[in-house]
Amino acid sequence: MKKGTIVAASVLAAVFVALISVGTFFDLSISRALYDGQNGFGRFFTHFAEAPTYFVTALSSLVLYRSIGRKNKLYRYLKPAALVLFLAACYLLRWWFVEEFFSEGGMNYVYAAVFALFLFSLGFLTTRKADREVFVRLLIAATVFLATTIVAQGLTELVKYLWSRQAYSTLACANGLVGTDGYTPWYVVNLGNNNPDFLVYDGEVQDYFYRAFPSAGTASYAALLSLTILPELFPQAKKYEPFFYAVPGALIVLVGLGGIISGREYLTDVVFGAAIGVLASFGLKALLKKLWKKRVPFFQTGEAQDNEVTA
Repeated sequence: MKKGTIVAASVLAAVFVALISVGTFFDLSISRALYDGQNGFGRFFTHFAEAPTYFVTALSSLVLYRSIGRKNKLYRYLKPAALVLFLAACYLLRWWFVEEFFSEGGMNYVYAAVFALFLFSLGFLTTRKADREVFVRLLIAATVFLATTIVAQGLTELVKYLWSRQAYSTLACANGLVGTDGYTPWYVVNLGNNNPDFLVYDGEVQDYFYRAFPSAGTASYAALLSLTILPELFPQAKKYEPFFYAVPGALIVLVGLGGIISGREYLTDVVFGAAIGVLASFGLKALLKKLWKKRVPFFQTGEAQDNEVTA
């Protein structure tokens, strides 16, 4: 392992321990100081918390479709399957958008289907003449991202179910009353102890009431760090490599802060969510690079070379 990697990992570990230590004792105080349910910043980043999961999944499925060539032994099966996957990903993207920003009753499904067809057609036509070798290389990045997203979001949802931590915005003290009944520190597992009646608010089921820990939003944006593999696949992107770290890092901070301000998450929630995403990103990136080492020549030399990638 390179010295720079060890230093970076050590710094991240130290920051993680420091933030968790602060949150362990001051989670409630920090949320009480920052909470503002009507704050535009908090609401904006809360709505876009899991955007990467839907946007990049749609792009990845398109990359998968374009990277499958006729020489592939399973071409007749994989090509149509990838096409269906891309259409489904477009539908999920539109469904997420409607669920987050609109409420149109039963027409949501119609709008989602129409918009999905639009995205599908746009993506299909605009990449029709693209170089397949480029897509083969992008497929590696897409696979790393999808694997990271599946692991990070899957683990996050499992922990949310087990911990069932109540969001700050649902506590009495956040609603003009007195008391912090329902609040539990991050290390307390609440499975089976939550109140299902409290999931209904203003006549609607609010499933985020007991889904604070860990943050799916910061885990989602941390998964973007898996795309740091792109400069290794495309040498021309090497000079922009710092941005592949800086941009997701900044977004993690903004989304985490938005989650605290909106009252949906505590400091420890956003820190643990980010940690899950970071570990999944770099862990799966390293694992998949090893698996591809013999199949993808430029991973052996550290330099991408023309016509070396095999489908």
